[in-house]
Amino acid sequence: MSPVKIRQRFFDLLRQAIINEMLEKDKNGDVRQLNVEENGPAAKVVINGKIDVDVVISLEVIGWPGCANNWGDFSSSTWPTQRMVEKIKNEKRYNVQHNNMVINL
Repeated sequence: MSPVKIRQRFFDLLRQAIINEMLEKDKNGDVRQLNVEENGPAAKVVINGKIDVDVVISLEVIGWPGCANNWGDFSSSTWPTQRMVEKIKNEKRYNVQHNNMVINL
């Protein structure tokens, strides 16, 4: 599935979840204003016209990318330290889409 189709499916599912939540709250007499707008790669959820929350799809990347294996091999640098490099390489990272590009966080 293409990134554009995944993004569109994400927005559709989020909109449907909010509609279902609004219908459920309406049955209980607790009506809230919830709206979903596209905001670049994010879905902007507006709650009661006061709170804005951006929701994005992220995919966890397992392992360090092979194309970056030499990153951190700095012989004359004092920053980042070798300890920092190893920590960065071992931390979780996520890919998010940004305007037809994929960014690795």
